[in-house]
Amino acid sequence: MSIQFCGGGAPLLLSISDGAFRRLHEELQEDLAFVMVQSLANQTVVIRSGAIADLYFSSEAYDDCGPEGEVFRDYPDHVSIQMPDTRDWEIVEALAADGIGLEDFDPVDVQRVTERVMITDEQYEKLVADGRIKPEDLESEREKNQKETDLIFALANRTTYQLSSGNRRSVYVDGPERLYRAFSELIDLDGGQSADGMIVLAAEGWHRTIVINKRALDYVMLPTHQYIQGKTEANSEDLEALEAAATPARTRLRGVLQRAPDDP
Repeated sequence: MSIQFCGGGAPLLLSISDGAFRRLHEELQEDLAFVMVQSLANQTVVIRSGAIADLYFSSEAYDDCGPEGEVFRDYPDHVSIQMPDTRDWEIVEALAADGIGLEDFDPVDVQRVTERVMITDEQYEKLVADGRIKPEDLESEREKNQKETDLIFALANRTTYQLSSGNRRSVYVDGPERLYRAFSELIDLDGGQSADGMIVLAAEGWHRTIVINKRALDYVMLPTHQYIQGKTEANSEDLEALEAAATPARTRLRGVLQRAPDDP
């Protein structure tokens, strides 16, 4: 699916399922300020409806991706990987963090995901030995493949948003719950009740706060696995807060009921 925007922003290309397209199509028929679609590459994309110029959904049998006959290479930030399991993206995030946290996963899964997203030194040696890469082309192949790996890593640990001016920002958000709370209104409250107002995003811990004008937003792209984790954490925290607030009231009521028989 390719989306073209009214302003000067670059088009967006996403690999999505038929089911995701049907849900998006239904939302576009409603009067929503924002709509949401999830890709097969860990992208939860929230799009301001008023920013959409046109949208092309093409099946795998189609030869191009959009209205001008674009192909994948015309979208420099697009990666063709399709890996819908969010658990796999937790592994990708750990790989992007130099392996921190990989001990929490099954080694078989780590190896499987690693082979999907990067080429190891041992694999390069074998490719050269088998004649599949010429020794003189090794460095250029490394550079090309590393660029693809970096784009995949960014899908696991970066939040990207595009402004109607065409400027695109990519930021690291420290903590899935912060990520969820910043954008939950746009996704969970009927796509956002209004296109007016501001989004406050605490990025890089509390060291940087970003305020985004909703009306200036084309879209925001969140790592799906982080958003889901953040939603779980936020809901659990909110439930605990509600239970804690209700406890004193229950205690007072119990005291009243216990005293009631002795009252005149």
